[in-house]
Amino acid sequence: MTTGKNDFSNLPEGDDVQRLLQLTHDELVKMIEDPFLNLEINGKGFIEVIAEPKDAAAGKTIIARSISSVLATVTGSAVLDADGKAILQVAGELPGSTQIVITLDGTDVKTTTDVYIAMALAVPEQQQEQVEIPVASIPSGSTVIKNTEVSLSSATEGADIYYTTDGSDPSGSAGIEYTRPIVLTEDVTIRAIAVKEGMTDSEIAVFEYTIDIDIETNIDQPDRTAILFVRNQTLVIRGLKPGESYTVYSVLGTVVTQGIVTDQVEQQIFLPYKGIFVVSTPIVKAKVPVE
Repeated sequence: MTTGKNDFSNLPEGDDVQRLLQLTHDELVKMIEDPFLNLEINGKGFIEVIAEPKDAAAGKTIIARSISSVLATVTGSAVLDADGKAILQVAGELPGSTQIVITLDGTDVKTTTDVYIAMALAVPEQQQEQVEIPVASIPSGSTVIKNTEVSLSSATEGADIYYTTDGSDPSGSAGIEYTRPIVLTEDVTIRAIAVKEGMTDSEIAVFEYTIDIDIETNIDQPDRTAILFVRNQTLVIRGLKPGESYTVYSVLGTVVTQGIVTDQVEQQIFLPYKGIFVVSTPIVKAKVPVE
């Protein structure tokens, strides 16, 4: 026998309610088990009643009542079918415990089902996955040449990025939608957020850039630009071609290091101490602070 239509998969084993009234004509012979039913407030459950022999039980009426209808209500009566079966529906009204008394109409056959009603368990909200925070192509805190372009991206595929430059926090409904690299023309703080439908917005990323007004560019190659910035006391140069040279001077004019570019993407040069350096390349000459 089963409990009927309700899903009791979250209840402890053994909570399924079963009742077997074995009858020889109108006389109770044996009780199979002591049944009970667990419900939540406003929840419904079922008691299955089976009487045997079925030939004697078929067509007879069973009467059910709740000891406390304030706590639980039950179908008032039901007729046993050709197999001697009937289903009673029980509804939980308030937390507590009560009994359902079941009798075979016109006889002394009687039994009870214990009913326990509990507060509905709160279903925790499914935690949404968070969009990955935006990252920038140039590390925050870098000193760059005027008109340098910085790109923003998120590791979350399909995420949209919004940013501000006025100090306010961006969101999916506030700020500038990122569609192309941002051109840096003055000292700026970029605040960016990545959003995607069905996911939690990313944390806000902050990128700060300083424009170096002492940078000198090579006017003979106006179509080429170079990007200089420092990352963990390492000077990064982008925009030079392999084979082109670079020299790093101290503010006193002594050579700190020099060499030939070997990487097509970026050249990394470790600086031995903190301070202000002057970097000279075929495209640009600039002061670079290392803090």
